[in-house]
Amino acid sequence: MSKAYNRSQAEKALQKARKLAKRFIPNDTVAAEKNAHRMRDNRKPCSCNMCRNPRHSIYYKGKGKLTLQELKAREDYTANDKASNPASNA
Repeated sequence: MSKAYNRSQAEKALQKARKLAKRFIPNDTVAAEKNAHRMRDNRKPCSCNMCRNPRHSIYYKGKGKLTLQELKAREDYTANDKASNPASNA
């Protein structure tokens, strides 16, 4: 990769980070710009419960560690299992 390509990719990432930073800090442009430079390489804004990965969090236990996709798949699987085997539902 050339240096020019790397610079253009870094600028592209900075533009995305600026866009995100303006959402988080709408009124303070200086703080938003500082936050954008910090978020350029990793756009995860914080480590709160909503932003963090539930699998690696100590705050989630049991079903809480499953992603929404896994929960939906589990619901579909149990619904299909009950529909295909009505004798076990009694």
